[in-house]
Formats: sequence, C-alpha cells, structure tokens
Amino acid sequence: MKKIVSKVLAIVFAIIISFSFGSCNKKADVNDIDSLNKVAMNTLLGYADDYPSILVLEEDQYGRRLFLFEGVTKTAGDNWDYGALVTRALIVSQKTEGGYVYYYPDYCFIAWRYERVVAQNEDEMRSEVYETVPGAEIERLKGLNDWGRPIDDSRCVKAEVTRRRRSDYEELVPRAYLVRALHTKDPYARYGGIQWLYYLTSDEYDRHIYFFRTMDQDNNYTASYVVMFMPDGTFDSDAGIMEVTDLYNYQDELKGFKDRNGWGTPIEGR
Repeated sequence: MKKIVSKVLAIVFAIIISFSFGSCNKKADVNDIDSLNKVAMNTLLGYADDYPSILVLEEDQYGRRLFLFEGVTKTAGDNWDYGALVTRALIVSQKTEGGYVYYYPDYCFIAWRYERVVAQNEDEMRSEVYETVPGAEIERLKGLNDWGRPIDDSRCVKAEVTRRRRSDYEELVPRAYLVRALHTKDPYARYGGIQWLYYLTSDEYDRHIYFFRTMDQDNNYTASYVVMFMPDGTFDSDAGIMEVTDLYNYQDELKGFKDRNGWGTPIEGR
C-alpha cells in the first residue's frame, strides 16, 4: 500500500513540476519583447525607436499575440520637433520559434498618432486602447490574422529575432544609392538626405524597402515615400518609388507597391 501511495505521489509531483515549467515557458514567451519589437520594426513606416513600449493585450490558443506598440516613428509629427507625439499600433504576431518571429504581412496592424501621457500603468493603457479603438476594428484585425484558428505557415513571413537597432540596417543598401533615391524626389535635400531614410523590411530574395520623408527649409515635412532596392542596391526610379499620403492607413497601398515590384518572387538570373 505504501508503495502504491508513493508512486501516486511521485506522479502527482511530476505533473505539478511539468505544469510549473510549462507555465514559466509560456510566460517568458508572452513577454518576448525582442520578437514583438521585430514585427513592429518590419511593419511600421518610419520606425525610429530603439526602446519602445510594448504590452501584450491578448493571446489565443495557438500562441498568437495581440500587442500594443507605443514608440517614436517619423510619421508622428508634422515637423522635426514633434515632442511627445508618438505612434501607437495594435499588432498581431503569429508565433516565435527557433530564433525567428512569424507574422502575416501587410494587414497585421492598426496604427494611429498618439500624444504620449507619462506614468500610465498597464491596466490604464489597456482600458484606454479598448476605449479608443472600436471593437469592430479590433475584431477585423484579428480576423485578418486568423485569430483563434490554426496558424497558416504558408501565409507567414519570418524575421530573425535580434536586438539590432533601426540604424544598423542602413548597411543593407550602399549609402550612395540611398541618397540617390531621395534625390529623385527632392534634388535639394540637405545633409545628403541620409538622415530621413528608415529601413522597413526585406523579402527572402534580398529586396529591401525603405521609407523616407522630404523636408522644406523650415524643417516641415513635405512628402513621404517608400522605395524598393534590389539586392545590388539599384532601384527602379519609376515603379520602385511610391508616395504615401496616409501615414497610418497604408496597408493596401504598400501591398500594391510590393506586388507591382515582384516582392517575394524569385529574381531572374539569380
């Protein structure tokens, strides 16, 4: 009898330990800030914040996370000195696995401009978001990202989870090409133009998309563009550059731009 009781206790103890470790792993995954930050970097135009605020709001049974991003982007202000204005976005990440974060491209976020309020706690931030963003919009975002359904790997793109800063990605394209792209739209851009260019994302064939804004002599933004570079740093001065007029609702425009330029498809001769 003692042996039976001992075996039962051992099994119960093993289950408790297993559950405890599973809970810890789940918690660590939910708070994987580097992976969520990577999705924001590859999704939001003008991303320029190495230390954003990220808060997980919801998680479905397949491990997707709906999270709130709050940070500096070069879309938030009407001029260079925009003070406390930042971008807020609700973003859906599909999963983090094997050192990569997976997400559905193009329609994984809702973004808006926000005046940062200091010293809010997490509960206040949650309440404010759900009061600000209509429930129908949140449900639509979830629907577009298969919330509550099995993850479709064929729809996912992946990005390596690193702590590289936004400025580190300038090395992907030669400086001279970055400046040349800016000067096709603003021949008189000051400081060589490189200050106003921000990396957005890359495809698996080494195409790279950057975002830039032109400014007048009073430091007011005049126009905003995305440009797609080929692996050798060249770009199509016509189809490869597109003006973006709505800096928070550009999902359809950006997807069309990618499609017109063969995004995600093999490059002839390579």
